[in-house]
Amino acid sequence: MVEKNVSGAVKDETGNVVGSISGIYVDDYQDSSSQQIDHRSISITVVDEEGDEIGSGVLEYDDYISYNGGGTRTINIAGSVRDDEGNEIGSASGSLEDQYGSAQAAAPSFAITSYPSGVQAQPGASFTINVVVANNGGAEGTVEVRLKDHNGSVVDSKEVSIAPGSSEQVQLTGTAPSTEGSYTWSVEAYNVSTGQVDDAKTFTLTVTTTPQPSFQITSWPSKITTSPGAGFTVSVTVANNGSDGDAEIRVKDHNGSIVARATVTIAGGSSQSVSLAATAPSTSGTYTWRVEVYNVDAGRVDDSKDFTVEVVGAVPIPMDTFWYLLIAVVLIAMLLLLIALALRRS
Repeated sequence: MVEKNVSGAVKDETGNVVGSISGIYVDDYQDSSSQQIDHRSISITVVDEEGDEIGSGVLEYDDYISYNGGGTRTINIAGSVRDDEGNEIGSASGSLEDQYGSAQAAAPSFAITSYPSGVQAQPGASFTINVVVANNGGAEGTVEVRLKDHNGSVVDSKEVSIAPGSSEQVQLTGTAPSTEGSYTWSVEAYNVSTGQVDDAKTFTLTVTTTPQPSFQITSWPSKITTSPGAGFTVSVTVANNGSDGDAEIRVKDHNGSIVARATVTIAGGSSQSVSLAATAPSTSGTYTWRVEVYNVDAGRVDDSKDFTVEVVGAVPIPMDTFWYLLIAVVLIAMLLLLIALALRRS
């Protein structure tokens, strides 16, 4: 139980200040783990010594909240009422039930947004992967991005600080097992601030003496805003985590149709960026499109990412239609002029 001083103005029924009040309030649910977070006021009714209502009071006080969970606290109010000259003219008392909840400090929250679905390497050879981590929390924080082998052992890790709403790319290096085969490895995002793993993803490591290229999309647009029927560019970066090879980078529309593509040769351990031209739908709306990288050598899609195309505004008039409309307007104007001249002569 904690007692705190309160003070406030006393007003009569017409709203004029007629005095002041001072006293205490008792918070039955206050504890030592609480922290001040705000300043509040309580409106009360003021009565004289005979119990007749003579005005109202507004008590100012500092609010407290417990970190130990929510609950209900009872605030008991008591005080004497004095006029402008300091003479006691009445008293104020009352109580209220106040609901409060846990105060949670903003914290970072990390998610892995890009990682390889598969990696190929020769027995005992080193390889690198790119991992993109986003901070979806409300505060900046440090994440330790870890690479774990098929035994669950951490073979490489890097720490990076990420602001809320931002992303960072980290490159990790591993060494393939000496025996050929397929192994399940993983990457995880360890939140240094909270001491827990926020996200983890698995991928397949294929160890072979005849390695193939293995492609991963490391950069792509999350959202493109354009107008109906307008052209726009999709910029994509692809990394090759395997041997040298050809990648066909494709853009697919909301119907799954390929609307743009480009084939590039990417050396093992390198990346390449490509810009692809596409045309927006003719109707306003929000559409989900996709970029994917097709492994030409292996005959498979190695990676794909979705993005949003937001089409806003009116449909632009094509130039040929514009000229047709202009000619029509001119002809109508000439016809009206001829009619006017004919009417004047008659």
